[in-house]
Amino acid sequence: MNHLRLRLQLVHPRRLPLARPIYFHTYAPRYNIAQKYGEKLKQRAQETGAKDVDELRERVRRELEAEKARQRTEEPTPGSNQSVKNAPQGNNPPALALKARKDSSPIKPLDTILNVSKLLLSSPPLTSTQLGALWTAYHARKEGVLCAVVPLDMYGQLLDRARQYNQFVVPLPRGAKSAEAGEQAEGGTEIFFIEWTVHHSPILPNPNVDELGLPIFPPTENPIPKGSNPPILTLLFTPLQEYKHRQSFAAPHLAVTLYTDLATTHGVVLLRGEITPAQSGDGRWLLGQEEAQALVVAMQKFYLPGIGEGAKEREELLKCFYERPKEFKWERLLELSDIGIKL
Repeated sequence: MNHLRLRLQLVHPRRLPLARPIYFHTYAPRYNIAQKYGEKLKQRAQETGAKDVDELRERVRRELEAEKARQRTEEPTPGSNQSVKNAPQGNNPPALALKARKDSSPIKPLDTILNVSKLLLSSPPLTSTQLGALWTAYHARKEGVLCAVVPLDMYGQLLDRARQYNQFVVPLPRGAKSAEAGEQAEGGTEIFFIEWTVHHSPILPNPNVDELGLPIFPPTENPIPKGSNPPILTLLFTPLQEYKHRQSFAAPHLAVTLYTDLATTHGVVLLRGEITPAQSGDGRWLLGQEEAQALVVAMQKFYLPGIGEGAKEREELLKCFYERPKEFKWERLLELSDIGIKL
């Protein structure tokens, strides 16, 4: 079975909230577009025949609304894999501009992590391999983040399973060595409750809109991609005992987001996970970096079982947890969840 390659570093506590997962209720700093880009806006208004900047803004707004309406009519029905299967798998996607969401979505937009619009307008355009290398290199400079580049066909399988079985449990051996302190943690096994949420499908990039959201003049010859991106997934890992006591108020120890903004154009999904710091604020973490990676690998064993040894048994146990909970065997979960950490 093939596992995702993850890269982990520790994150400074100030980068993360103390109670809730980092992807919720975040925002990007606001700035005055007219003040910063006033001359460029006036020039673009003249080039497009608009009498002033206000008329230009209104034109852009109408065009974006029309594009959103078009994509809504083409979006596949829930449960359909059309958007995943029809996306190109090649390494040479077109250079397209991508706008960050400006609605009330709880997902931290990918464009607030990377300058995606500028990135996609590079010449020559980035290949899937180059995009993956950039994603990994970006997180190598960040502390406390784990990341991966997920092939689109693998993401399609994961999305299907997450929709069908949006909750499960995985064990975590509490015996990994701390990468920072070099000390052995206490032994034992802790059960983590995992919960998937399926979110919106990101809007496809528009080749005729630049990074400011203004129409490119003259228009490019790049066609607007057809179809739609698959939905974004988020995954929370919370200790089972804490979840039982606090339910929705329980603090996840690890929050993972799988970004599909570039799925149609590049054929890959970008995974990003962040560890929650302890509320003491003294630089301690609710999980060690090896433990966080182990949780993601344990999830894969059941949601991407493959065809190797124990694959059918893991698939059946996942199904049993959801459909026949009284028959679920905790001993069997431990047997099938070897994640390679010695106690």
